[in-house]
Amino acid sequence: MSAFPDAMNPGSKNAPSDFRRLVLRGLRLIGLIVGWSSILLLAVANIALPVVEVPKFVQLFEDFGGRVPAITSFVISGRWALVAVACGLAAAWVIAIRRGRSGHVTSAITCLMLAQIVLTGAALIIPIFQMGGGVSGGPGG
Repeated sequence: MSAFPDAMNPGSKNAPSDFRRLVLRGLRLIGLIVGWSSILLLAVANIALPVVEVPKFVQLFEDFGGRVPAITSFVISGRWALVAVACGLAAAWVIAIRRGRSGHVTSAITCLMLAQIVLTGAALIIPIFQMGGGVSGGPGG
């Protein structure tokens, strides 16, 4: 009697296919764990940026009295729409996984979530660089 299960026993007639199936099941589980944790992290970031960080930046912009770019005013005025989009994308990702569409669909949704984070972050950071340029006197100043 072997200490290993039949799939791990090299002498077993079913060893390669059973072992391969076991490895593939483990890899799929790892993929699901990484996927779910990634989408959870992206959803939290997509919700936290507009809810927590945008009000801080609004106060900063008001204190400096500077004019903000259009993309920044869009993010400031539409922050609850961004939260709704983030929740919708997370829900779409979960629905796609539950229906077994885990390839291109979930990759596209993940890319959209990343794009939303980049858009929101850039919209909040661009005015800081503009204000910094004005304070220092611009290039060479």
